[in-house]
Amino acid sequence: MIKAIIIDDESKGIEILRILINNHCPDVTVVGSAEEVEVAMQLINTLQPDLIFLDIEMSGETGFDLLEKVKPYTFHVIFVTAHSEYAVRAFKYSVTEYLLKPVDTQELIDAVQKVNTLLNEGPNGSETFLSDKLQENLTLKIPFHQRSVLIKIADIIRVEADGAYTRIHLTANRNYVISYNIKVVEEQLDTNQFMRVHRSHIINLSKVIAPIGDAKYATMCDGTKIIIARRMRQYFMSLMKNK
Repeated sequence: MIKAIIIDDESKGIEILRILINNHCPDVTVVGSAEEVEVAMQLINTLQPDLIFLDIEMSGETGFDLLEKVKPYTFHVIFVTAHSEYAVRAFKYSVTEYLLKPVDTQELIDAVQKVNTLLNEGPNGSETFLSDKLQENLTLKIPFHQRSVLIKIADIIRVEADGAYTRIHLTANRNYVISYNIKVVEEQLDTNQFMRVHRSHIINLSKVIAPIGDAKYATMCDGTKIIIARRMRQYFMSLMKNK
């Protein structure tokens, strides 16, 4: 049985989610709820939950503030929020799922199933970046055309700043444009795999075919040639030698 806590600054939101969980997620027992970050921290320390359902925008503090305060945490996190604009930032915290209010029943069931699967994998199941197998399947949720899509991080070739937007270039000639600064995306990516080589470009080092002209450029697997900033060339070459 999964022990869960609901954290939301609106009591109505807590009750609605509790009813959905009771009706559709028999593997989950809601052992507590909180409307404030400080109270939530006390509950987490006392009840040691397997899972928290966490709102983002709360009075005074945010769900992100809570996660920062309880680091390192061993529980799984499902964000439940009315705000889609935090989706990219949320996955910096390795959350299991990001659900938008009003919560879709099937999405809730699927999210809980993910948690169940991770718990059954044992204590290392959630250590995504320590497992090569999980690394291959690691996904990034991005907002796109009034909805969210999941992309495999391993499929990202490069990330390009495009004015106030960011363009994510993927394998198979796919790309997405999102209304976030490139810095926001950079914060979600593993620095062992991705490198900011220029103010307008982040590249996936595993997608580099070869450096060109004393590392002035990098040829990517999609055929593009990316400029390497002068100050980054030596570091870029040292990383490529280890690939």
